[in-house]
Amino acid sequence: MLSNRLSAAMTRRGLHYSWVVGATTFLTMLVTAGAVGAPGVLLLPLQREFGWSTAAISSAMATRLLLFGLMGPGRRRPVHRRGRNDPVAGAGAQHAGANQSLSKKAL
Repeated sequence: MLSNRLSAAMTRRGLHYSWVVGATTFLTMLVTAGAVGAPGVLLLPLQREFGWSTAAISSAMATRLLLFGLMGPGRRRPVHRRGRNDPVAGAGAQHAGANQSLSKKAL
């Protein structure tokens, strides 16, 4: 496993594995902050491109946040039952299918 090899390599250099955990946490929080802030930056371009109102864009973003919060606890059972890889692969397939169908509708 990668974490075991990384931990052994870092131990040989005198570094603790918690530095990897801390760096990974920092990068995850940085990317999440960027994703949360992106709709605010994209608000005016979306209005100009599609002619949507601020209320329509804001309600779509609020619905996204609400669904994200509501679906998180529901993902716990499949992850605990089948491990992490099956539900993640299933979610990726669902996301790819949704993107494909939405892109076909846009054309």
